[in-house]
Amino acid sequence: MISFGPLIEDSLGKWRYLFIFFFSAIAGNLLSIFVNPLNTSVGASGGIIGLVAAFMLSSWLKRGSSSSRLSRPQLVFLGASLLYSFILGLTSPVIDNACHLGGFLAGLIASLILTGRESGRAKLVNSAPARIIALLALLPVLFLVAANRTQSDKQVKAFVEQQEGAKLLKEKKYLHGLEHLNAALAYTPDNPSVLSDRAR
Repeated sequence: MISFGPLIEDSLGKWRYLFIFFFSAIAGNLLSIFVNPLNTSVGASGGIIGLVAAFMLSSWLKRGSSSSRLSRPQLVFLGASLLYSFILGLTSPVIDNACHLGGFLAGLIASLILTGRESGRAKLVNSAPARIIALLALLPVLFLVAANRTQSDKQVKAFVEQQEGAKLLKEKKYLHGLEHLNAALAYTPDNPSVLSDRAR
């Protein structure tokens, strides 16, 4: 990213660069929550991969500054690097592939919409601010989908009940604590962590 960062900024422009980074980072994290609601990920990788995806697409479609476009070998190199990163993520618990995939897809969509030429017939609809508003409108939808997934997931419900039960046990409120732990077991009957807390 250090070597491609200035090229991406020059090709996309500063405001597109910043927007795509934050848009991809948010979209990537929302997909991560949807896929893995109990896992916590920290980092900017979704935004970075979104920028790389946007740069690759704009270069492929020959948009942006011609002096900053990627050559075919560079496109192949970046594509291979992203594929390797994804394969590595399948074998490593510390790599969040869902976030990376979400950032990548968000970067492609943002690049496709933001780097296209404005139409003279419908300038208001096809202007840069209108395109940004259209992209931003996707985020609340993704947020609601991720929130609904979290609220309806049995693992998440069991986790919340277990945390509350463990807290009450520490406060020596045993009966109330057991109620929450029993509720957690109702969602995940074979959860060894909940069974351990209940036995304790």
